[in-house]
Amino acid sequence: VVKGWSTELSLEVTSLAVQVHGGMGFIEETGAAQYYRDARILTIYEGTTAIQANDLIGRKTLRDGGAVAKVLLSQIDESVAALW
Repeated sequence: VVKGWSTELSLEVTSLAVQVHGGMGFIEETGAAQYYRDARILTIYEGTTAIQANDLIGRKTLRDGGAVAKVLLSQIDESVAALW
């Protein structure tokens, strides 16, 4: 989950950076274009995030009726409650 989220977020952040810096000269001067290219290829290097998501839900969550997911969610709820 963390790997997929990080990969997708890096692509979004670098895409915004390219938009902020505008013209081709500014993009190349700041290095934003290279960062975007690097982030874009992450989804290929890390594996397709949609396939990983389907695997998480289809195989790993449903195989035990969601028992592990329920335990994880209860632990997250406990952590959130402790932080408040």
